[in-house]
Amino acid sequence: MKLAMKLTREAIIAEAVALLREGGLAQVSLRRIAARLSVQAPSLAHHVGNKDTLIALISESIFRSTLSSVPPCQTWQDWLKEFGRAFWREQNNTRDSARLIAISPPRPESMSNIVNDISAAVRRVGLDPEVGMRMQSSVQALVTGWVIYNQSAASGSIARIHSIEESFEDSLDALIAGWAIKLASPRRQHPEKAAANA
Repeated sequence: MKLAMKLTREAIIAEAVALLREGGLAQVSLRRIAARLSVQAPSLAHHVGNKDTLIALISESIFRSTLSSVPPCQTWQDWLKEFGRAFWREQNNTRDSARLIAISPPRPESMSNIVNDISAAVRRVGLDPEVGMRMQSSVQALVTGWVIYNQSAASGSIARIHSIEESFEDSLDALIAGWAIKLASPRRQHPEKAAANA
């Protein structure tokens, strides 16, 4: 007799991510996930809570997959570039990825862990964690913008003008070069801090 697979949060999230990649956010529901796992939908609530929590868990899973796929790097420039490329691949392999980011409710306990993971990664390549967090956030924003282009109905028209992927790579290089210039220039006090100290 075939034994039933033990229901875990990880298994539920994996099925949810698979559904998302196959059909987009419209296909992600507790009922569909339960059917794929051969369980009843109410039994999922014990592991993942409601739909909003599930959406947050999906987003976190995809982001953690991005971080884990970044190879070891010697410089912060290389790390930012590899992080950007990994984020680009994950988002383009996931339908409705930009919308997922927009609607995913933050979970404080998970955000704290993610911040710690990112801080550790940027510290390994010689960056101050606060600066490194701003850098990786800027890369996330850049990638998400280009992914919206790439997944939009207008992507074919845009691609006839220029390669979206090549343009993304150029933009990523330009962003990293801009951060290098900023780090090399004398530190300027933020206007709000300057006003407070006046």
